[in-house]
Amino acid sequence: MADSTIAELQVVAGDVVYVYGVKPGATNLIAMTRARKIQAATQIVVANNPRAANKANQAAAPTSTTNLTFSGNQLIVDGQAGNIDDALATENVARSFSLPDQPPINNSTLGGGSQQVNIRVRFAEVARSELQSYGIDWEFGYESNGLKLGIFGNNAIPDGGGNLGAGGSTSGGFKFDVVIEALKRNGLVKILAEPNLTAVSGQPANFLAGGEIPIQVPQGQGVYTVEYKPFGVSLNFTPTIIGKNRIAMHVKPEVSEISGINAAAGSDGFSYPSFVVRRVDTTVEVGSGQTFALAGLFQQNMTRNLEKVPVLGDTPILGSLFRSERYQKRETELVVLITPYIVNPVNSRELTTPIDRPARKKQQRTKNAPSMGLIIK
Repeated sequence: MADSTIAELQVVAGDVVYVYGVKPGATNLIAMTRARKIQAATQIVVANNPRAANKANQAAAPTSTTNLTFSGNQLIVDGQAGNIDDALATENVARSFSLPDQPPINNSTLGGGSQQVNIRVRFAEVARSELQSYGIDWEFGYESNGLKLGIFGNNAIPDGGGNLGAGGSTSGGFKFDVVIEALKRNGLVKILAEPNLTAVSGQPANFLAGGEIPIQVPQGQGVYTVEYKPFGVSLNFTPTIIGKNRIAMHVKPEVSEISGINAAAGSDGFSYPSFVVRRVDTTVEVGSGQTFALAGLFQQNMTRNLEKVPVLGDTPILGSLFRSERYQKRETELVVLITPYIVNPVNSRELTTPIDRPARKKQQRTKNAPSMGLIIK
């Protein structure tokens, strides 16, 4: 064998040899006489066989139509994955059959209908000092530009008490939604609004809690146009399902506050308000049904702007917050609770309507009735 790093040779008889491939490549097999004369020569080509890789892929991703092939030492994945889980399984199979220094090239697409994510958004006015006295600490694990972000697990408060904090969950405790409902009954949390958004995995969704203020823009020669500048809390999400019950949330919250400071006065006699804008761009990974929160959205000078810009008190969702006496006294703050859920299809036979319920009860009463007698309704 000319190159034993490509193929190995095993002589089992005088006229029988076995050739084993070691790695992809080409070499020559030469047969010589005792006088060292070439009796025969042939080329041996060793190539990767994708049969084993495809067999493993079919077992790991049964709903996919992906195909694994080799181009030299490079493994290439083509076709369509049935769902997120199968796509991840195919990726793992491809990596297991690839060389460490040559990761696979994945050209497959996600088919079978794009999965959707429902995003539950709750705007809550929460008490500060009272929550701390109950052992609940709104200390958040990520902060940028004054905006704070924290992740809460499904089990947030232990049975024996403790702190509700960001960055994880504690086992054996009350669920986070149960805690919120208990705080609502005790007047420590007030839900201002609860919109729901649904987005396709990998596609953006946005929501604006606030309003738009008209601003005149000169166009020259005494002509003016009106542009509307949004203000309030703008939430932009891009949820991506990355595995079974796991969601990567690309979050871009932006807070625009109307400020009377440094307001511009034009030569046309109009006064143009200024805006204080804070924004954050980050990505968090949460489980389906897990809640993360945004706090520190508004600074206290926002309440002072109510007198300068009366429209703030009439804006949806935020107007009731700005008019709250406890908020103006800095006893409460605005917290946005965000809970994404993976939307799974439901069999229509499992759904019931109010019309179906009486029929089912009547059927149950008839089934339990004796074979002979009267049925009194």
